[in-house]
Amino acid sequence: MDSSLSWRESTVSAVISGTGRHTDLLLGGYAGVNASWRFSEQWSAVAGAQYQTLGNYIHTFGTQKVELNLSESIFLMVGLGYNF
Repeated sequence: MDSSLSWRESTVSAVISGTGRHTDLLLGGYAGVNASWRFSEQWSAVAGAQYQTLGNYIHTFGTQKVELNLSESIFLMVGLGYNF
Protein backbone atom coordinates (compact mmCIF):
# COMPACT_ATOMS: atom_id res chain seq x y z
CA MET A 1 0.00 0.00 0.00
CA ASP A 2 1.38 3.38 -1.00
CA SER A 3 -0.74 6.13 0.54
CA SER A 4 -0.52 9.88 0.64
CA LEU A 5 -2.81 12.40 2.31
CA SER A 6 -3.22 16.15 2.46
CA TRP A 7 -5.83 18.03 4.48
CA ARG A 8 -6.91 21.51 5.45
CA GLU A 9 -9.29 22.29 8.32
CA SER A 10 -10.76 25.72 9.01
CA THR A 11 -12.36 26.94 12.19
CA VAL A 12 -13.25 30.42 13.36
CA SER A 13 -9.90 30.84 15.12
CA ALA A 14 -7.43 28.64 13.22
CA VAL A 15 -6.51 26.91 9.99
CA ILE A 16 -4.82 23.51 10.32
CA SER A 17 -3.29 21.74 7.34
CA GLY A 18 -0.84 18.94 6.74
CA THR A 19 0.41 16.22 4.46
CA GLY A 20 1.64 12.68 4.93
CA ARG A 21 2.91 9.66 3.05
CA HIS A 22 3.15 6.01 4.13
CA THR A 23 4.14 2.74 2.48
CA ASP A 24 3.22 -0.64 3.93
CA LEU A 25 3.08 -4.27 2.84
CA LEU A 26 -0.37 -5.88 3.04
CA LEU A 27 -0.51 -9.66 3.08
CA GLY A 28 -3.60 -11.55 2.02
CA GLY A 29 -4.90 -14.21 -0.29
CA TYR A 30 -7.22 -14.89 -3.16
CA ALA A 31 -9.18 -17.69 -4.78
CA GLY A 32 -10.53 -17.71 -8.30
CA VAL A 33 -12.33 -19.78 -10.87
CA ASN A 34 -12.54 -19.46 -14.67
CA ALA A 35 -14.65 -21.30 -17.22
CA SER A 36 -14.31 -21.20 -21.00
CA TRP A 37 -16.56 -22.36 -23.80
CA ARG A 38 -15.83 -22.92 -27.48
CA PHE A 39 -19.00 -22.42 -29.57
CA SER A 40 -17.46 -23.09 -32.98
CA GLU A 41 -14.10 -23.05 -34.75
CA GLN A 42 -14.05 -19.25 -34.59
CA TRP A 43 -16.05 -18.23 -31.49
CA SER A 44 -15.28 -18.77 -27.80
CA ALA A 45 -16.19 -17.18 -24.48
CA VAL A 46 -14.68 -17.05 -21.00
CA ALA A 47 -16.08 -16.04 -17.58
CA GLY A 48 -14.49 -15.95 -14.17
CA ALA A 49 -14.62 -14.67 -10.62
CA GLN A 50 -11.98 -13.92 -8.02
CA TYR A 51 -12.31 -13.31 -4.26
CA GLN A 52 -9.49 -11.35 -2.62
CA THR A 53 -8.81 -10.39 0.97
CA LEU A 54 -6.08 -8.03 2.19
CA GLY A 55 -7.54 -7.05 5.56
CA ASN A 56 -7.79 -3.46 6.76
CA TYR A 57 -5.23 -0.71 6.19
CA ILE A 58 -5.14 1.77 9.08
CA HIS A 59 -2.63 4.57 9.52
CA THR A 60 -2.55 7.86 11.42
CA PHE A 61 -1.09 10.93 9.73
CA GLY A 62 -0.63 13.46 12.53
CA THR A 63 -4.18 14.12 13.74
CA GLN A 64 -5.85 12.38 10.77
CA LYS A 65 -6.69 8.68 10.76
CA VAL A 66 -7.15 6.80 7.48
CA GLU A 67 -8.86 3.41 7.26
CA LEU A 68 -9.38 1.39 4.08
CA ASN A 69 -11.28 -1.91 4.17
CA LEU A 70 -9.80 -4.35 1.63
CA SER A 71 -11.06 -7.48 3.39
CA GLU A 72 -13.71 -8.57 0.88
CA SER A 73 -13.15 -7.78 -2.80
CA ILE A 74 -14.86 -9.65 -5.64
CA PHE A 75 -13.79 -9.31 -9.25
CA LEU A 76 -15.85 -10.60 -12.19
CA MET A 77 -14.53 -11.13 -15.69
CA VAL A 78 -16.19 -11.99 -19.02
CA GLY A 79 -14.70 -12.18 -22.48
CA LEU A 80 -15.54 -13.09 -26.05
CA GLY A 81 -13.01 -14.42 -28.52
CA TYR A 82 -12.87 -14.78 -32.31
CA ASN A 83 -10.21 -16.83 -34.12
CA PHE A 84 -9.50 -16.03 -37.75
